[in-house]
Amino acid sequence: MKKRVTTLMLAIATCLATAASAADPTTAALIYGGQTTISICYPVCVDSSAADYFNYTINGGTVTIIPPGTLLADNQTVLLNVSGVVGTTYTGDISGGVETCVLTSLPAVTIHGSVNTSLTIADIGAPSLAGVAFSCGPNQLGLIAGGAAYSHTPDQMTFAYASITGDFDKKAQISSLSASDPADALARAGLMARASLDPSDPTLKLLASNPAGDNAVRCIVRADAGHRYDEVDHAYGGVSNNLPNQWIRM
Repeated sequence: MKKRVTTLMLAIATCLATAASAADPTTAALIYGGQTTISICYPVCVDSSAADYFNYTINGGTVTIIPPGTLLADNQTVLLNVSGVVGTTYTGDISGGVETCVLTSLPAVTIHGSVNTSLTIADIGAPSLAGVAFSCGPNQLGLIAGGAAYSHTPDQMTFAYASITGDFDKKAQISSLSASDPADALARAGLMARASLDPSDPTLKLLASNPAGDNAVRCIVRADAGHRYDEVDHAYGGVSNNLPNQWIRM
């Protein structure tokens, strides 16, 4: 069974924020796995110095940063696990010790962020790669996740969700979508409604697939628990042309 690793960036019902300069990173925090994780999102490539946790102070030092920091493969996003954040906002001070990939030091800067408590992040079906979630600003979500082909039962994936009773109307702007394996045409991400976190439960998915591969929006449904998926769509193409404004709505 081929394992898939997908990187997804979502801006949920909003436009993406753009940093003004190399000295102006954006930030937001997510709570998942019992841990608060602050993301520092640089608009330029940074080197390993960006992962040094002592370059950062949160809320004047009243928030504890739990080492180590993590620099993601994009060389722009740093994840800091922290404890002691009170409320839904925080302030971060970045020292002048962070260097770009061309070894230019970035000036010290103060940034302000918020904590997104609206989503719960969960791995479904024990994927071989544990999911990583991060946010670069309000209403934005990034996921790095692994899994298996959608036709398989049970599911393997990372799911960012909110529990809903009754009718709903959700939309998301996919700003980027990529696969670790360029040959994986069907790496995908999007919106999903499911009965529970049981990997075999009834599920409806509206998915955009690898823009360098299948390059289509597809609708997939598992109508009965434990059954395989059926595809009910016309496989609308053109994801590569739509990014960073591939909107999907359920």
